[in-house]
Amino acid sequence: MRTILAILLMVGLLFPLSAQDVSGAWNGKLEVPGATLRVVFHLEKTDAGYTATMDSPDQGAAGIPTDEATFSKDTLTIVAKALGMVYTGHFQAEENRFVGTFKQGNFEIPLDLSREVLEAEVLPARPQDPTDFPYQQEDVTFENAEAGATLAGTLTLPEGKPVKQVVVL
Repeated sequence: MRTILAILLMVGLLFPLSAQDVSGAWNGKLEVPGATLRVVFHLEKTDAGYTATMDSPDQGAAGIPTDEATFSKDTLTIVAKALGMVYTGHFQAEENRFVGTFKQGNFEIPLDLSREVLEAEVLPARPQDPTDFPYQQEDVTFENAEAGATLAGTLTLPEGKPVKQVVVL
C-alpha cells in the first residue's frame, strides 16, 4: 500500500512539470558588439503545440513570424528560417526563465529569457546632441568678395537681454 502511495505521489509531482505552459511574452537582451538589443518572443499554445512571433523593439520590428516553436520537456526551440535564426533555451522552473543560445547564421550568443518587461536603455547625453537652450538661434553668413570666400555659422543670442557686444570666432 505504501508503495502505491509513493508511486502516486511521485507521478503527481512530475505531472505538473510535463504540463508546463510557457505561453506569453518572453523578454531578453542580446549583447552584440557595440549595442544591446531587446528581443521578445510571443508564444501561444495551440492544439498542435506552440506558435511564436518575435519582436526586436530596438530595431523597430514587431510580429516577425517564425517557422517553428517547440517546447518539449524543459527545452524551448524557436526557428525563423527567413532570418537564419534559431533560439534554444532550457527552462529553469525555480527562476521562471529560459537559459539559452541565440544563433543567427554563424553568430552565436547567450540569450536568457524572462517574463520581466525590459525597458530601452537610456543613453547618456552627448555634447554633440545639445538640448534646447534659452537662446535665439540665427544662421548668418559673411561674404569676403575680395578673397572670394563666404563664412557661415550660427549666431546665438540670449533671450530677453540686449546684445552689447558680439565676438566672431
